[in-house]
Amino acid sequence: MGQLTLDVEGATRTCPECGAGFELNKIGRPKVFCSKQCARRNSNRSYRLANRDALNEANRRWREANAERHRENARKWYWDNHEHAKGNYARWAKRNPEKARELQRSMQARRRARQRSGAIPYTVAQLAERMAFWGCRCWMCGGEFDEVDHVKPLVAGGIDCLANVRPACVSCNRSKGGRWPFPTEKAGT
Repeated sequence: MGQLTLDVEGATRTCPECGAGFELNKIGRPKVFCSKQCARRNSNRSYRLANRDALNEANRRWREANAERHRENARKWYWDNHEHAKGNYARWAKRNPEKARELQRSMQARRRARQRSGAIPYTVAQLAERMAFWGCRCWMCGGEFDEVDHVKPLVAGGIDCLANVRPACVSCNRSKGGRWPFPTEKAGT
């Protein structure tokens, strides 16, 4: 409960939810929270804490039944909250360094396996010719190119061959990510 203090104008209380001070009711039941929103927030939090296991199980069942929708929602959240997601991963990796190293190793191994599975070898000179074909400019926005992009991402079943690589700037390549097909009219914006 909030701390009861006496004020010059009357009795006041501090809201346990948001910390705001408010004047107590003169008639009826004494107020605990400063507003209905704070009371509702506190009630929802109490319910979630009391029923954590049941809610987690219900969420797990929904994710299994709606796997594709969950994946789409997770991807959308990641792109909408990229910096926050990176911070979450950094905090998790700091708390779990061994798991983080293992995750990195497995991701790198999967990427190498994808590259090897359908790779058609090419030389540095051939790659340079390919980049020159595109004017050494990002194929999505026309800016300076920094990286080689797989048009059909390896993660989406693309192969590592000259026909599938184009020059890309860092920002366009990161925004494209592993999406396929990629809407080229929205690229670089």
